[in-house]
Amino acid sequence: METKLTTYVARHTFATAGLHKGISKAQVGDMLGHTNYYTSEAYFADFENKVLDQAADKIFS
Repeated sequence: METKLTTYVARHTFATAGLHKGISKAQVGDMLGHTNYYTSEAYFADFENKVLDQAADKIFS
């Protein structure tokens, strides 16, 4: 694996996989321990569909 595995990378991967499986942002945010909707939205703000698709391809290939 080229990326150093950190807790941030693990959380990001978990969140990305959840979104690709159809889990709502609110539910993923709850699983990540976010206490409000705005925290989750800020976390997902950097996720563009193309980036998510590329991450999912890496996870599931």
